[in-house]
Amino acid sequence: MRKRKAISAAIVLGGLVLFAVIINLPAGNGVQKPPNGGGDTAGLDSGLQFQVNQNRNTVTNPTPTDVKQGSTDNLTDQLAQALSQNVLQINNGFNQGTSTITLPSSDSLGNAIGQAASDQKLQFRIFSEKDIRINSDNSFAAQIAYLESLKNISDKNFGKFKTPIVDILSNFFDKNDSALLAKYVGIAQNEINDLLAIKVPAQLSAWHLQNINLWEKKSVVYKAILDLNDDPLKAALAIQQVNGIGQENDNLQNVLNSYLKKLTTG
Repeated sequence: MRKRKAISAAIVLGGLVLFAVIINLPAGNGVQKPPNGGGDTAGLDSGLQFQVNQNRNTVTNPTPTDVKQGSTDNLTDQLAQALSQNVLQINNGFNQGTSTITLPSSDSLGNAIGQAASDQKLQFRIFSEKDIRINSDNSFAAQIAYLESLKNISDKNFGKFKTPIVDILSNFFDKNDSALLAKYVGIAQNEINDLLAIKVPAQLSAWHLQNINLWEKKSVVYKAILDLNDDPLKAALAIQQVNGIGQENDNLQNVLNSYLKKLTTG
């Protein structure tokens, strides 16, 4: 049994090394630094930079996901287990007492790893209307109170934290410094909790839900990147989401800017 475990571990490690080559993970932290994320910054993330920009002024749905809620499965471990099982099957479970081991060819192993990796997805909670506090009062005063609540949340969570996300990621990948990224992940979770707690005029509930779901996406994506050493596959998948997050953030920001302009100018 001890021999089987040792052999399986060696195969898994070899497979993961090949996987790292396939997705072009460089030395150091192990993942190529992502693009700038659409210029997303801590300030912009707050959704309260009230500068009118009407290039995109319609609400767009969050990136669709049909995944289970709150999963914390390690995708790299799952891949390693699948590769190990594949080798065990090829060798009939190492039960024949042979000292030789049959390994998959590098091509077939690479294809298996690539296919297994492509089948993996990040998992996001999806909040719905039942999760938020909808206020039937759509009066001007209620709308202003809601916008003031948003600003208070932003000031509370981002008042002393102005580092752009591109600099946060650069610190993490280039300087091996995770402090800022860890702080941002904590702020993202605070934003979700605070946004769930406030009352929302019914006519703004759709925008509010998209904003919360976007923050959930930010929380999951940046936490996955933060956990690079524990789960490099999940981190690689998360990096692919960074630009989309920046674009979606801009879309929601522009909707709020346009709405605020109409509300305050009549």
